[in-house]
Amino acid sequence: MRWPYRDKRIEWDEEKNETLLRKRGVSFNDVVLLIEEERVIDVIPHWDETRRPHQQAIIIMLNDYIHVVPFVVDEEKVFLKTIFASRKITQRYMR
Repeated sequence: MRWPYRDKRIEWDEEKNETLLRKRGVSFNDVVLLIEEERVIDVIPHWDETRRPHQQAIIIMLNDYIHVVPFVVDEEKVFLKTIFASRKITQRYMR
């Protein structure tokens, strides 16, 4: 899938990025690389639209497992929130 926000810069919290790399072995840099290589599987609305009405999520494959990357978009940028593996989403996309 082609990334729909090519005209916006991508940002994240560097402290969060270091924590993700240390604890989960993935980083926002990995996500950006996959976006640049047009290897985004899907972009979906956040599953809890009541609590997170402005969030969306990137679905990507990292380390042979589907990962979800919630993000928000404003006029200038895309801000990545976190990265997590999801068994439920993996089952949906790997049928």
